[in-house]
Amino acid sequence: MELFPPPTVDENETRYCFFLRVPSIKQTEEERLCDAEQQCLAFLTFAAQQTQEFIWHRHRFHLQVTSGNDGRYALSGSTSVGDAIQDEWVVAKLLFDITTHFPGVVGRIADTDGEFLLIESAEALPDWVTPEDSDRRVFVLDGKVHIAPPTSAAQKGKEGDLYDDDALEMVLDSSVNTEASAAVQRLIQQKLDEVPAYLRENRHRVRCLLPEKVARVLTADGGLVGPAVEAFYYREPKQTGLLCGKMETFLPSGDSVVEQMVTFSRAMFAQLKQQNFFPPKPFLRRDARYRVLENTKNEETSRPNAQAADIGVKLACGLELLYAGASEDQLGRPWKQSIDEALQQNNGKLPILPIEPDDDDLWLYMHPDTLESQLQRAAMAGATSSPGGADELQSMAAMFGNFVDGVSSVEGVEGGEPVQFDMSSFMDILNGHGARDGNAAGLNVPWGKHFMDEDEPSQFDSSDEEGSDDEDNALDQAMAEMEAELAGTKVTKSFSRFEEVEDGEKESPASPRQDAPAEEEVGSASFSSAKPLDLDYNLLSNLLESFASQEGHAGPVSTILNEMNFPSPTS
Repeated sequence: MELFPPPTVDENETRYCFFLRVPSIKQTEEERLCDAEQQCLAFLTFAAQQTQEFIWHRHRFHLQVTSGNDGRYALSGSTSVGDAIQDEWVVAKLLFDITTHFPGVVGRIADTDGEFLLIESAEALPDWVTPEDSDRRVFVLDGKVHIAPPTSAAQKGKEGDLYDDDALEMVLDSSVNTEASAAVQRLIQQKLDEVPAYLRENRHRVRCLLPEKVARVLTADGGLVGPAVEAFYYREPKQTGLLCGKMETFLPSGDSVVEQMVTFSRAMFAQLKQQNFFPPKPFLRRDARYRVLENTKNEETSRPNAQAADIGVKLACGLELLYAGASEDQLGRPWKQSIDEALQQNNGKLPILPIEPDDDDLWLYMHPDTLESQLQRAAMAGATSSPGGADELQSMAAMFGNFVDGVSSVEGVEGGEPVQFDMSSFMDILNGHGARDGNAAGLNVPWGKHFMDEDEPSQFDSSDEEGSDDEDNALDQAMAEMEAELAGTKVTKSFSRFEEVEDGEKESPASPRQDAPAEEEVGSASFSSAKPLDLDYNLLSNLLESFASQEGHAGPVSTILNEMNFPSPTS
């Protein structure tokens, strides 16, 4: 086992497939395969038009013809999105658009987390939809989400399959209603509506100081920018020192350095920008413009040429590492082969392209004002989507009240004692034998007294009432003494009490003034103790304060609420 294992790419993979229409019975196997290949080409052409000039972070949308479990052909593919999670929603948007543009085609999509479409619409799902019952049973038909309910004879696919056979048959059966509710469709559509803006904005163009050989490769094939960034971002230090310390491939002796505009995705640019990397010696010896990176002071690195040199060094080193490695592209071709083809394609004189101003990188930084506005929008959205906040608070208080009133022990909460019916004792009472045995059936009073009218006084009632009154008086006296003892302390000031208000005004809980003099507070202790204590208000106030102090982490309040099956407050 290595002491410092090399970093690996975060495998966030999206898998998808399309089920084509059932072919005609008269078609031969070759004709069916030809139709599937034509459909595959049509889908890829449509996807290329929808994502024109979009920069995929790792892998692009890709399809290939496969044979389904029932013998018919399907189109399947997978896209690794890496750190750019939003790319999987680009794939989802393509899947929804393809099923809308090509009627009768059923789509299926999932990622490493499972049914991410259901995760996005979890708050609107019906109760029967569980992770176990919905796994591999979510499809897209005509741009709508369909969820096949579980059946007693569910045909579970093999481990690793993308769908269940019986679920697909239910979606294709027009007599079975599998379309998800309008609320589910709306939540997913809200996420899909963000994709067009992401396609437009997910790009960042900056000026880079590059070796001429690197500039020729990127001019011929701009798709190599992403793999070069990934190779640099997940570099191994020892290998980087050996290869980038010489730069034999992309910065040989006699090669010049040029300025060129390079287009990154926002995730790629952020990965290069946030890395601290000192330029290897070949760069410092070859061109004086790289020496601006030798001084690490803020005023030096803020120069206009500093970013061009910094990004250029990192991109060139990433391409050097990619060329020397054994990694392959999405289709299984070595990156070394793709780089050689790009060099042969652009082996002539490098065209002189205009240098433009760098794109604004304010999106990379989160300012306090911007963060506050985003949090407020999220809070408002949460408030509108969860009406009845006052009712929920009252329900929470009532739930805690029932919990406190219950009897509990180490074995759990006890309910009411079970009723036991003794037939022999009951027959003895009916036959009149209960009077001869005062303890029959657990009774300690004479027989006839149980059937007296409750309103009629008796010697037994009077003695019980006197004992009960004595106990109540003793308890009231003890509580009064406790109130008097606590009246002069600060304990009473930590609770909120109801203010006595005139008719027509709303009663509200009041807290002691924080700026009141100590003498005034002590002097009014008896007055404040006379006010009724608002138990629910104090309970909810303490609960919410404790929940806020958890700062989104696990804690006692969230644990108690979860045990009571009560959703934790979100704002």
